[in-house]
Amino acid sequence: MSLLTGMFELFSNFIYYGTLLLMLTALWVFSLTVILDVPRIARALQVLQSPKDNQDYQDYQDHQQSLKLELAKIDLEKVKMEMEMVKEKFKMQTDMEKLSIERETSKAKMDMEMATNKAHLDMEQERLENDIDMEFKKFQAQPKLGTEVQELKNEVEQLKDQLKEKL
Repeated sequence: MSLLTGMFELFSNFIYYGTLLLMLTALWVFSLTVILDVPRIARALQVLQSPKDNQDYQDYQDHQQSLKLELAKIDLEKVKMEMEMVKEKFKMQTDMEKLSIERETSKAKMDMEMATNKAHLDMEQERLENDIDMEFKKFQAQPKLGTEVQELKNEVEQLKDQLKEKL
């Protein structure tokens, strides 16, 4: 893996996981604000104090029931938020798995392309080397011009000598 590819992959992972962390933090803060609804809790604590008058006992019980109902609603919202968080977490995990699979697929494709290109280059290099060897052998197989000229000179001398003898 080249340095540039490694740096790009590190940077993309940093951005991806940073974004996921930011989203999870925002979801966590939002759920805490819903769960810790301070005005509702303050009202619930005021009502849960002991009643001062016996006449207000029925009102106290009604109010206590309404507070219990509100607490049940809060619990329901809390459960809904937890379910939503679980869904988001599952969705993020599947997205991460998909990205991981895509990354591995891309890496495998790049590796295959590199291997194919290398094989083509090796074959081309071997073909060129064979062509060079064949040309060199052809060149060596050709009679040398210097020796041919010398042979022709020798023949001419022999013919001259023969001519002189005949004359």
